[in-house]
Parts: sequence; C-alpha cells; structure tokens
Amino acid sequence: MIFDDELKKLNRFYELKELVEDINQLPTFFVGDQLTLSQAKYKLNLFSKDEENLQYLSINSWDSVKNKLKKYFKAPRQLGRGYQLFWDILSEVEAYRYLIEEIGCEAVEFIPESNRRRTPDLTGSIKDNKILCEVKTINWSDDRLSAISSGSGSDVYIKLPKEFFNKFDDSFSIANSQLNSCSSNRGDMKIIYMHINFDYSYDYVSDYLFQIIKHTSNRICLKKEFIDYDQSARVVFELKDNDK
Repeated sequence: MIFDDELKKLNRFYELKELVEDINQLPTFFVGDQLTLSQAKYKLNLFSKDEENLQYLSINSWDSVKNKLKKYFKAPRQLGRGYQLFWDILSEVEAYRYLIEEIGCEAVEFIPESNRRRTPDLTGSIKDNKILCEVKTINWSDDRLSAISSGSGSDVYIKLPKEFFNKFDDSFSIANSQLNSCSSNRGDMKIIYMHINFDYSYDYVSDYLFQIIKHTSNRICLKKEFIDYDQSARVVFELKDNDK
C-alpha cells in the first residue's frame, strides 16, 4: 500500500488510474504490490515527471485528456503493444507544456478530433499569430518487441537504418498534412513535436540525433535532446509554407 499512498500524492496522475472502470483490467504500471522499494521509487520518479506535465493543463484540456484516456482504457489493446497509446497521449501533454514554457504560447488547447479530416493535436497563440502543433511518437518496431519478448539481443547500429528513416518520413509527412489542414494563414506557426523511442543502443543517441537533423537539413529544428529518465529523444521542428 505504500506505493499506492505515494501515487495518490501525484494528484492528476492518480486520477487517471481511477478512469479504469474494471479493476481486473488495471494497467500494471498503476500497481506496486509486487515491487521492490527501488523499483517503486523508480516508477514514482517517472510518474512525477508526468504529473508535472499534467499540472500545466487548463481545466478544459485536462478534461480532454481524461476523455481520451477513458475511451482508450475501454478499447481492446494492440497485441504486444501493451498500453502504448496511454504514453503516446502523455507525449501530447508534454508537448502542451513545451508550447507554454519554451515557445511562449497562450491559450493552448487540444483540438477536438474530427471524423472528416485528420487534424493536429494542439493549438495556441502568440500575440496575434496562431500556433498549431502535431505530436508524433515513433515507437519500438515489432522486431524490437519480439527481441525483448524472447530475451534475445537486438542489433546495434551506429548509423540509423533505412527502415527508421522510412518510418520517420511517413510520420513527418502525415503531421505536415494535418497541420496544413488547419492552417489558413501564412503567419501561422506550424510545429511537429516528435517523441522517438529508438530500437538501437542508447550509447549512440547523440549520433542518431545528428543523423536526423542532417536528414531534415532544409527544416528548422527548434529542439533536440535525449531524455534520460525515459530513455527516448525529443526532436521539434517548425515548418514553413513550402514544406511538403
């Protein structure tokens, strides 16, 4: 119960736990009964980062996130992918905070999903300029998940393979299309916030980031960094009107 008591201190993150209606379907990351003390501390530290991001949400945006996750917890999950979409949605929350803290956006909100077209995730403003942001997460490949499941080792690459850049380019192109679907003014600022989980060795993340920036050399990179606590990278791009 110590883990649950500590988790309750993370007010909004704990409230997400309460969205799960069937206790038998409770995700394992919300449960700490079988954890060692060090494992519990690690998980709580990880969740505290998410709590910091969740605290940035306006009341309307907090309701939007809860509604998204409530639907997700009721839906069947993709085999082998666990609760991947849960963390993908929290990446959108992280981008929300980024727009406020590092871009200086005001009135940041989630854009309601549309059945007619794919829209970006977030909108806000800086003075009279509209800001649009699409969040994309590149997750581990099926090969990587199979290697983890079987306990076998993964290939180590210093140079990112073609398969990675194919996935990257597809995500980038879709994000660009989503941003343009809601942009009607040449003064709009269009941002792609990418959360990248590499299949490969974390020892070479700085090399990987360099390769990604080189691959996208005609675009403006606003941020690139490796996040140690969740072993993944963030790369943020600003698009111009001539980006395709």
